[in-house]
Amino acid sequence: MAKTEHLNSEQNIESIISAPLVALSKANMMMLSGQTTFLLKNCFKYKDGVYEPEMITMSIQVGGAEGKSMTFQMPLINLLSINALSVAKAHINFSIDITSSDSYPANGPTDILSEKALYRGRLNGTDRDGKTPVMKGLEVSVETSSQPLSRGLLTVMELYEKAIRASVPLRKTETESEETNL
Repeated sequence: MAKTEHLNSEQNIESIISAPLVALSKANMMMLSGQTTFLLKNCFKYKDGVYEPEMITMSIQVGGAEGKSMTFQMPLINLLSINALSVAKAHINFSIDITSSDSYPANGPTDILSEKALYRGRLNGTDRDGKTPVMKGLEVSVETSSQPLSRGLLTVMELYEKAIRASVPLRKTETESEETNL
């Protein structure tokens, strides 16, 4: 069946309505999967069945300009600006011409009615005779936004931060009782 014929043929209305919603759900899953893959490939190394953080060595001057230099390791994940994107809003607009209807017995345990309706139709904008293929009738606009980082990722980053702070000595100053050099 050619694309033009498919546009002009009857389709189950449930399929027409659900297709953009399924596509939005898939978009969310693809973004989540991409973000997870990025973190696992770039911020961790997989060794003997365990993910270990990619570490970078950093240096800091302890005790002012004449103090000694101290090195420590920082997990790369703690330095990245991580952006968790997802679909925030979606607007789906279309009009459907109902071309036929039918009914069939409802046999499911949660069915309230004895019969279900089956509507078939086509998106408005397609020529009913199939002579003028018009590829319009469905508009989808999507807005994404940053979501808060997952609790698990925040916990991992906090554990790394606490381990780093424990390895850096504290010094007393006149204005504060304790201050870290990070």
